Amino acid sequence: MTNRENYLSIARKTGYDYMPVNFSMCPSLAERYNAYVKEHDVRVPVGEASVRGQPVKSAPREMFLERYYRDKTFKPGTHIDVWGVAHEPGSAAAYHMTYMYHPMEDFDSVEQILDYPFPVFCEALEDQKKHVEEIHSADLAAIGHMEVTIWETAWYMRGMENLMCDMISEDPMAEALLDRVTEISVTRAVSFAKAGADALFLGDDVGMQRTIMMSEGFTANG
Repeated sequence: MTNRENYLSIARKTGYDYMPVNFSMCPSLAERYNAYVKEHDVRVPVGEASVRGQPVKSAPREMFLERYYRDKTFKPGTHIDVWGVAHEPGSAAAYHMTYMYHPMEDFDSVEQILDYPFPVFCEALEDQKKHVEEIHSADLAAIGHMEVTIWETAWYMRGMENLMCDMISEDPMAEALLDRVTEISVTRAVSFAKAGADALFLGDDVGMQRTIMMSEGFTANG
């Protein structure tokens, strides 16, 4: 089998010639790992490569600061992502971890959610198709990375406690927010699929140290 065929065969549970490896590490650990690999000439078998995502149009930083963080004073180095979530750096002991500020934290109506400047993922199908072809030419599986797909994105914006309370109380704000994030995620997924990606990586962290954040019945029926 080719490398790509081997990768897809693993996904389809039809056997494999070798098991490819892909590490996702924080910057400090990646630096140590890369130094070790270089020093010891370690060759790690890979089977995949990431397809470029769609270009994103988002509201300017100044708009988020004025509308949603007017009463906040951020540390130097704080950045605001395309969803409007502010990430403030911690001490050196925190490494890459940041403190998140939620732009929808004080929302109290569906209208505020509907009026929010969500990011717009722009059409880039031809560029994505070309990139998929390049990845396939290198005998690798083309992957559309969409981790932090719906739940995490939504609670980053609203705040976990707020979103949990919205869901428990059946507040329509929860449905409005989750539906909008889902709609955007579907747009991204369809673009990857049309471009010819071999697989999509989806993921939302619903786990804690000892259990999941919500009951299985709630996740299935909610």
